[in-house]
Amino acid sequence: MKKIELTLNNSQENILFRPIRNKTDYAQIILLSSRYILINTGTTTPYKSTLKLKFDKSMRLFFYSGDKFFSVAYPFLVSIQDKKVNDIMTLNGKNLDSYAISSALAILKDDNFIRNPSLTEFYIGWNETDSFDLDIDIDLGIAILEEIFQFEPSYIRYDYDEKHEKGKKHPLNHFDICYSSHGTFKIGLEKQIDSAFFEDILDLNTDCTYIK
Repeated sequence: MKKIELTLNNSQENILFRPIRNKTDYAQIILLSSRYILINTGTTTPYKSTLKLKFDKSMRLFFYSGDKFFSVAYPFLVSIQDKKVNDIMTLNGKNLDSYAISSALAILKDDNFIRNPSLTEFYIGWNETDSFDLDIDIDLGIAILEEIFQFEPSYIRYDYDEKHEKGKKHPLNHFDICYSSHGTFKIGLEKQIDSAFFEDILDLNTDCTYIK
């Protein structure tokens, strides 16, 4: 399985380890991770927080900070050579360069989108008023965001949570599956796990992990 692993500085850690509550949060994680991957590819030394992209039969991002791990599906195609990323493409053939990422992020951060997080309404409003002071490609940004929003995030988080431990209601070691408050659930674990086990259970090339 191919992989790219990066060290995260404190600023990047603070941005990427914010809670994921909806597809907008997921999109921001994907876009910002893609930016860091394009800029900082290659093998890195161990550090407190890391980002790892693994791809083979599936594409996944893994995030590690102390005892907190989480992973999401990665919706783009990556071409690498000599441990460096040549390019990142969407499934529909859009090149995900710095300008494309900035265009998509600018939409997510725009007040009009925040008030009404609908790409359709945003596009209609932009075309009707042309009032957005954004030096971006709206069409490209929306096309990229549409692909991300249609993708299954496949979110899973591992917590070693001493602060909120409450018997079997909230075990010390557990997985949180799905991010939405309407669909999330926990799976308790009997002991602490490491990053190797976390990645193994999500690896389609290894034997299936059983719940005992």
